[in-house]
Amino acid sequence: MMASATKEVVLGFDARNTTQRVLDSWDSERRNSYLYRVDAPKPLSADNMVWPSIVPLDTALETDAGPLAAHGLWADERALADWATSVSRYSPSDYCVVAVTLCRASRWNRGFTQPVLATPTEGVIGDICEVERVVDNKWRRLGFDVGDSWMLSGLSNCGLEQGDDFEAIRGKWGSALNQFHLFESVEIAAEFAEFADVQVPKHAPFAVYGLWLVDGVLP
Repeated sequence: MMASATKEVVLGFDARNTTQRVLDSWDSERRNSYLYRVDAPKPLSADNMVWPSIVPLDTALETDAGPLAAHGLWADERALADWATSVSRYSPSDYCVVAVTLCRASRWNRGFTQPVLATPTEGVIGDICEVERVVDNKWRRLGFDVGDSWMLSGLSNCGLEQGDDFEAIRGKWGSALNQFHLFESVEIAAEFAEFADVQVPKHAPFAVYGLWLVDGVLP
């Protein structure tokens, strides 16, 4: 799939688990508690608590994976691939390499100019934005996620409020989600980010993250 005109900055790469247990973890109770589209066949996320990485976090930190190692993201996709093939216990069919991007859409136009990712080094996200690593047109876009500064997903990792308008809210956002429980439209994702700011204020502000398949097959 060709890259879109959406302004995106590549934050880094991760190797995500594609074994059957990832899908099996989405039982009916978890789906009803966390998903806006309950029947999404394969819920995926930039959030590695939703879609697990095969890389232990301490490994990413110890190997100096990059400025966002604390988020589980590697700056160099080749270094990640080398680790996965030579060190990990996983076979190539058990994982895929993904890229996570930070998207600049309508929220940025209204003054939300630079979401502050929670990084151990002040100014890191600004440095990344200056580099402007671009999306490769050979990658496949999986969709847009919405998460907080640690990429905790407001789409699939924040419990849903069971209020009087619960079904209407679930229907509104669920209808815009694809098979991976990700938004197809960056503008709708930006609208959801504003909604999430109100619904889950302790994690605000939420930002829009792109999720791309770089190499491998999906679960």
